[in-house]
Amino acid sequence: MAKQYIDWSDFSTEPEAVDLLSNSIRKGVDYDSYGDKRIFKAIVLSPTIQITDGEAQAYGNAFKQEISAVGRKFKFKARIVEKNSPHSFIPNPCDLSTNDATKESDINPESLVAMHTDVIMFHEGHINPPGMGDIVEIELKKNDFSYDLDIARFVKTAARNAGALSLNNEHGCKTVARNFDTMPAFGTGGSGATGPKDDPTFVKCRPQYYPNLPKSVTRFLTYTQPEVIAAIKASGQNASVQKIMFAIISKEQPRFRFPANNVAGIQLDNKSGFAGATESDFDYQTCFRDSGGDQRIFAGFNNLERGIKVFGKLIQGKMSVFKSLPGSSEISDADLMTWNYYRSWNTAFSDSELTELKSTGQVVKSDGRVYPRNWSSTTKTFTKAFTRWKSA
Repeated sequence: MAKQYIDWSDFSTEPEAVDLLSNSIRKGVDYDSYGDKRIFKAIVLSPTIQITDGEAQAYGNAFKQEISAVGRKFKFKARIVEKNSPHSFIPNPCDLSTNDATKESDINPESLVAMHTDVIMFHEGHINPPGMGDIVEIELKKNDFSYDLDIARFVKTAARNAGALSLNNEHGCKTVARNFDTMPAFGTGGSGATGPKDDPTFVKCRPQYYPNLPKSVTRFLTYTQPEVIAAIKASGQNASVQKIMFAIISKEQPRFRFPANNVAGIQLDNKSGFAGATESDFDYQTCFRDSGGDQRIFAGFNNLERGIKVFGKLIQGKMSVFKSLPGSSEISDADLMTWNYYRSWNTAFSDSELTELKSTGQVVKSDGRVYPRNWSSTTKTFTKAFTRWKSA
């Protein structure tokens, strides 16, 4: 039952005031501005990660909810955005005044995010989990006069953050690259002036190879080098494959800023799919304009670990074509890695074409098409990557 409000006008005379005092001493006056409210709108502050069945069971017990042995379980951080928010005592990590890299501040936005509520999500079957900046509805556990702000239960997604800042009037969230989406098509000018890169409708993209795979907008997620290296080392691949994985990621995404946790541009609009992976390896698909100006369908993953793991499977499949890296020096390995990269990743040049590329800086096809590639620059990039990998 909701707590009752007391109208002060009912106790405006002295006798009434005395009666109120005696009553308050005897029974107390219940007051709760939230009433019996348990469902709140909140903004997602962190990537949605998958959790184990054991961890999910603990959260399920907290809400007295039976947890199925099948289905997937997720967790993310969220901040309630309604008026009189239970999170109002925590500084808002989206607040520009406390989260602007151009200003001095003693407040670490990532620490602020960690202080917010863990939202637990249970679901069977395919689902596109909430992304950072999305607005969701969550359920809090209610005590007598307060809420448990440690754990909440996911109810539903209320709105997707497809318009970058359209759902988030705190522009400061744009500056927390680690915890919030950055949407290149929003307000970038330059390359963005020719039209939106992201096409959630998939109208501009080629036919989908996996038409039943969920569709989503393209969100860019930024990670630190140690996080990327840790995910590579946890991929289950051997040391040689891991080294190649880090080299290609460093070349393709040097700032470790991945669209949909897709670390190396895995595309899903091939006529025969992507060799080395199946539909079950991908969580969803996005439609985004690539560097060549074409709208392409890219694989999407719920977290970095899943994206890295599938990427490792693809590289493992390339080892029948790639040259091995003996490890005698970073420079010699980098030269061999450049051969690998243009042999069967960035392009599919033949041995003779690779010899032509290394000596002339381009490959001329029989039909007259010219493919310029900078062998020296690519080798330098791989040398730096192998040096960082060695010291990790």
